[in-house]
Formats: sequence, structure tokens, C-alpha cells
Amino acid sequence: MKARPGIALLSGVLLLAPAVGHATWSLDPVTVHATTDNCPLVAAASDAQDGAIVVWQQDDAATPGVYRLLARRLLANGDVDAAWPAAGATVSSATVNRVALGALGDGGGGAYVWWMEQTSLYLTRMLSDGTIAPDWPARGKSLGTLFTSAFRPLVFADGQGGIWLGWLMGDPVLSLGRIVHLGPDGLGAGGWPNSGRGYGPSPPSEIGEMKMLAFTFAPATGGGAWVAWGDVPFDVEGQQFHAGSWRLKRVTSTGLVAPGGPDGDPPVGVFRGDLLGDWPAGPTLPYFAASPVAVAPDGADGAYVLFMDVDSVQVGYATPRLFHLDAAGLPVSSWPAAGVVPFATGAPDAVDNGALCSLRLFPEAGGGVFALRPSYYSEGFIDVTLDRVTPAGTQTMWSRVAPRGFECIVPLSGDTYLASYYPNAPYSPFEPNAYLQLEQVYGSGADGPGFYEQHDGPPYQWYGDIGLAPTSDAGAIFAWSQVRELQGVFARRFTQTGQVTGVEPVVTPSRALRLRFAPGRGVVATLGAVGAGRIRLLDVAGRVCAGTEVPAGAREVAIEGTATLAPGLYFARHLGADGAVETGRVVIVR
Repeated sequence: MKARPGIALLSGVLLLAPAVGHATWSLDPVTVHATTDNCPLVAAASDAQDGAIVVWQQDDAATPGVYRLLARRLLANGDVDAAWPAAGATVSSATVNRVALGALGDGGGGAYVWWMEQTSLYLTRMLSDGTIAPDWPARGKSLGTLFTSAFRPLVFADGQGGIWLGWLMGDPVLSLGRIVHLGPDGLGAGGWPNSGRGYGPSPPSEIGEMKMLAFTFAPATGGGAWVAWGDVPFDVEGQQFHAGSWRLKRVTSTGLVAPGGPDGDPPVGVFRGDLLGDWPAGPTLPYFAASPVAVAPDGADGAYVLFMDVDSVQVGYATPRLFHLDAAGLPVSSWPAAGVVPFATGAPDAVDNGALCSLRLFPEAGGGVFALRPSYYSEGFIDVTLDRVTPAGTQTMWSRVAPRGFECIVPLSGDTYLASYYPNAPYSPFEPNAYLQLEQVYGSGADGPGFYEQHDGPPYQWYGDIGLAPTSDAGAIFAWSQVRELQGVFARRFTQTGQVTGVEPVVTPSRALRLRFAPGRGVVATLGAVGAGRIRLLDVAGRVCAGTEVPAGAREVAIEGTATLAPGLYFARHLGADGAVETGRVVIVR
């Protein structure tokens, strides 16, 4: 068994002396909200100004059965925004218990907040002043239901102030994937229907009806989306599933099949969904919350598709396969037609640990992709592995253990933040100490300072939940709830040089490419050591927005086609003719 957190992992330490003072950040955490009430759910979202909107459920001890959903805004300097209610802004008028909570910045200072009440999914939009956006219901907008309370929606920003959500709806009779694309007003964005669109499995086969057992999607260039799923035929008479297929579809900004794009045929690969009957949900209901398929745009018009190839000989083992397909759904010539195998092959996946263990893909600035795989290990522990995959090969960025839960930020540069925790001191020799951790791993694979604390002793509960929000300076704000020594919701801020402790850390020299937005001119890049080459600018979804050639000897260039870009966060990668790389980011505010 792998070493337990608290034994093999070291505390983070500051490596650089600070220079400029902050108002509230210090070695101690910032108090977002002090309360003796239990706060079992926490989420955090960027406020687009290097602060965060922190959301939590607060269980009212004085009135049992009342569960409030509240939020406060943390400013970039660590102050709690005094314009928001001191007791927390009300996110939803419903005082019901929730099983899941998430938040995503809207790019304009506010945030979208989603939550699940058992299997029912709700969404609302909060403005930067702590109020609910006009035309959004005080209770929250009902979006539909998920198959079980263990499922979670897939959530993406659209780069235009809107939001994408998708999930698998299913039961023994019907299975259906649903995607919703909403604008800031809560209505369908880009021609997408207000209620979203449903995507069913393939047409019936000679064996029987097709069942969609896995579903995923990701936004694509031009406002459309890539949709991937696994379906299998179900023999009603024999009451059993048979081998099926992994399939891929590209849809337009209205949700219809894109002309010239794949429509689900031919299949991408074989899906042995029939072998999932005993893995893990039983022979009559093989739906499971840990998604075995992921998809991501490639920065152009194509997509990466990752799925688990279930072993027909050794059931309970699976091989991950990653494909790179063009806009028509055909293999990209630089990529092996049989796919690439990231991670360790034949890894056990015999236990469904819920949506937390779903496969994930993140675009990479160099034209490749980051593949993340959380998988069950033992005693309830989860291994989390991140690989960078390019045509040149696969590089394991890091592999960590997250025994209870984790939050992860994987930007285009690969400078990753991984937050994890364990809520209570050990009840048995197989449990770790209660701990709270924020790990930093740079795109080079080197570890950053990070932060770590632990508590042993009697098996008391220490923590409730965690949340993680990105900041535009390649940093993050880490929020959590705590019930011992400190009581309430708290936060710490990090940049690439480690925790912010009352000073502005020195900018790391590895980010040599500096970017700024000049009105009328567009994004201007001041170059570092990399010479002649090409700069590409990508949005938060990994789509290429613009690019320009860099002549030899240039030290400043304006990136063509960026003068009219929409407000938001963008990433740039300068690839020199000699293979050297430098990256940067810029926030456009109008």
C-alpha cells in the first residue's frame, strides 16, 4: 500500500522573502465566516479580480432541519467584501439539505452556483455585489435530475459570461445525456434551447434497445460541443447487456449535428459495458458515477477522447486509451490510430468511488492534452495521476493520494494546484491523520511550496469540505470549513511562489512571457529569452483564438486578431523555432 498522507508528505514552506504588504493575508488563515454551525459543503469561484466568491451550506443548529446556502466575497488582498451581508449573502431561498455544491466564475465579477438536492440539479447566478442576478429565481433555476445522488454534472465556462452543464440521466428503461448552455440571463446561449438538448444512445440493434451507460461533453470551437458516450445493446428477453461501442458526436452552437463532423458513427472503440454488470453496480443496473470517458477540444477544430478499455479476460481491470481526432472524427495523422495508453496499464478499477473518480482531460498549451485519472487504491484511498500527452510521448506530471476528496486546477501551462483533505483524526491504523493540504506542481514537474497541516490524537472531526478557485496571476484561493480550534469557513491565497503571507511574493522568473491588453491594438506580448517562432492565444476552454509569427530579434509583438476579443482570461504560448517554450496569461477587461 502507498504511504499515507501525513507520513510521506512534507509541510509546505515559503522559499522567498516577501516585499509588499497585504491587508489581511498572513500566516494565519483568513476568516471568511465564523460560525459554530456545521458547514458540510464548500465551493469557491474566481471573482475575475484575483479574489474569490466562497459558497457554503450552513446547517442551522438552532433550527434543526434548516440548511442555508450562503456566500461571501474575498477580495484580492484578503479582506472580506464589506458590501456583502456580514452573515453571508443568501444564494437560495430554499432551506433544504444538499448533497453536492459547486461554483464557477462568470468572468464579470460574479459566479454561477450549482447544487444538488438529492438527484435534482439547481443553478443560480450571483452578481459581484452579492445579489442574485435579475430574472433568476430566488430558489434557484431547476435544470433537471441526475440518475442518482452520486452523479455530478460536468460544468464549463463558455468564455462569454455563460455556462455549460451536462449530465447523464438514466434508469432501467431510459438513458439520456443532457446538455444545457445558458447565458448570463439564464436563457439558452448561442441559439441553444432554454431547456437544453437531450442526446440518446445509438439506434436499436438486432440484439435489442441501446442503453447509454456513460456520457460526457466539452465545449468546442464556434460555440458548439463535443459529445462522447458509451452505449450497449440490452437483451430484454435475456435481461442482459452485450458489448457495445464508444461513440463521438460534434454539435453546432444550436446543439445539432455539425456538418462534416462525426455523428456517432462509426464508433471510436469497443465498449465492454456488458462486463460492468458486476462492476460495480450489479447485473441489472450497470450505471455508475465514476465516468470512464472524457473529451476535450484540441485548440483547433478537433478533440481528444479518453476512455477505459475494459479487460474481457480479467474483469475489473481496464486500459485507458487516448485518441486524437480531427473535426470530421478521423484520427489525426501525428497520433497513433490505435490511440495512446497513458497512465499505468491494467490498473484496477473494481470499486466505484463516485463522480470524484471520473476521468478528466484538460487542454495543454503545446498542442497536447493533460489526462487526469483518479482511481481507487485500497482502504478507501484514491490515487490521482496527471499525465501530459503529446505526439512525442507521455510524461507523468505527478501522482498523489487523496483519501477523501480533492479539488484540482490544471491550466494550459500545467502549473497545477491540487487541494485535498481528510476530515477526522484516525479511527483505525488504516486511516491517515486529519489533514488539510494544497500542493503546487509546476508544468516542469517540480514541486512548489504549497501548504500542509495535520492533526492526530482522538478521532475528532476537524474539517467539513474544501473549495478551490483560480486567480489570474497563476494562483489560487483555497477555502475550507473547520469545526475544531477554528470554527467556520476559512481561506488562504497562493501564487506560484507559495502562500501569500501578508506580502506580495516575487513573480517567478519561469513566466518570461509578459502580456498586456492595449485598446485598439490588442494583446501585446513582451518576449523573454525565446527567439523566433510563433505565439498562440487560447481561451479558458483551450480554443485557439489568435496567433502571430515572431520574427528573429523581436522583443515585443502584438498578437493579430486580438483587438476585439471578448473580456475574459486568455493564455499564450510562445514556441520558438528551436523548441524552447515560454507561456503567459492576460485578463481583458473593458
